[in-house]
Amino acid sequence: MEKINDVVYVAEDGKKFLTIEECKAYESVLCNVKFFIVSHTPDLNETGLFTRNDVVAVYSDKGEHLAIVEKWCVSEKGYQILGPSVMGYGFQRHFEITEGIAKNGTLHLVKERWNKYRKDASVKDEGSGFPFYDNKVFLSPIPVDGFPEPYNYMDKWFLKD
Repeated sequence: MEKINDVVYVAEDGKKFLTIEECKAYESVLCNVKFFIVSHTPDLNETGLFTRNDVVAVYSDKGEHLAIVEKWCVSEKGYQILGPSVMGYGFQRHFEITEGIAKNGTLHLVKERWNKYRKDASVKDEGSGFPFYDNKVFLSPIPVDGFPEPYNYMDKWFLKD
């Protein structure tokens, strides 16, 4: 048996590295990732409340994270911005985006939902009832360790650096 004492560098999200260079490189990418919840698919029979939640992470070193999520919602998922309301009377938004901003616990909530995601499981901790998880997606032109396979919005939408 051999005891080894190594220095370990820990990134902000808890990931460990053996060199400070690897840790800093990872954190420089991570600082460009923002998390969102997209609430969608309103119950048009009774309540008008959203029945589904997507959890979305976006990497962008150019900013405009929220606009990238909006574009994905409309172009890729086909979510309507505005549609009929309950029983066809009036109208209402058909999706809303909550950004994980570090105030009033919102960032914690959004990242917690990202980490707890299970397709078709109830979002509520107490168990049943909507909203239910729908999609988990990583919108990014590059792969990032620890994230799902990215949806490369730069290529799909013909954007240039």
